[in-house]
Amino acid sequence: ENIFLNGSILGFSHRQIESIFDDIVDFAELHDFIDNQVKHYSSGMYARLGFAVAINVEPEILLVDEVLSVGDEAFQRKCIERVRRLQDDGRTILLVTHATEMVRQLASRAAVLDHGKLVELNEPGEAIRAFRETLASRGIALVEDQMLSGEAKATAEPQVQWSGPPSASVPEVDLDKPVTITKVSVEFPDPTARFLLPNQPMRLRVDYVAPNKIDDVAVTFDILDQKGEIVFGTDTQILGQPIVDLDGVGAVCFDFPDVPLLDGSYDLSLAITSRAGGTVYDRSDASVRFEVMQPGAQRGRVALQPKVVHFFHGEVPEPPEPVAT
Repeated sequence: ENIFLNGSILGFSHRQIESIFDDIVDFAELHDFIDNQVKHYSSGMYARLGFAVAINVEPEILLVDEVLSVGDEAFQRKCIERVRRLQDDGRTILLVTHATEMVRQLASRAAVLDHGKLVELNEPGEAIRAFRETLASRGIALVEDQMLSGEAKATAEPQVQWSGPPSASVPEVDLDKPVTITKVSVEFPDPTARFLLPNQPMRLRVDYVAPNKIDDVAVTFDILDQKGEIVFGTDTQILGQPIVDLDGVGAVCFDFPDVPLLDGSYDLSLAITSRAGGTVYDRSDASVRFEVMQPGAQRGRVALQPKVVHFFHGEVPEPPEPVAT
């Protein structure tokens, strides 16, 4: 009944909806629940069903309001593929979303609205930049939930001091622990910077207190995307730059001359472990968030810079020059 009601609201007859009924149910993946009343549906199930009806009647104009974020990754991918098919058919898609990656994937043009006022109308990369700048200007913290020894401390500004210790109070140190992480921070050279821009350096920093000297030690970190998946991770042992020992108060930094990440939000997890990794002395999981602004139409998470070489038929390409390490 809900499928037929939605279809009739969209102007389709009972017979027309009946002809695509199975396609709608298959797309929504709600076979086991299709006879249930929608008041018992979760918000995600309800959104799936509504989107499945709209997408299968193949409208000339499709308005999608935050619906593409529902469901698991496979369902989202299926929705995106169907939207692209409608685009290829010349139909108009109006997508309303806060997901900047979705805008980058699907949109040919994007508008940024702030309380109903048009802030920017541009190609997706520039619109995303304006969107993030609008968030920053409203004082929304781009580095969230910084952790001090496991205790969340909300802040509206990232720690951006490039030299000298961060100006945060040190929490009470557990003397029974070999080492305690007192602060984790992402630092930029410009103390006023809110975003990491292309070709800018970045520092990841972990401050610690070791009541007694400890020599079997390594520092490890992971950079995670918005889905919690690791984009990059390493440690001082893998890098061939072992930590000799920790003793008293100190800090370990990972300096990046350039960060080849694409536009988005990233979380930082950091831990102090034994060199073999079997013992975790202290850790800070997804405790700091930082923003990268990388305009352009590239896709994915990393900004690689390949060299394009065009060979005509019959030509033998020269192998690339080896890179010195």
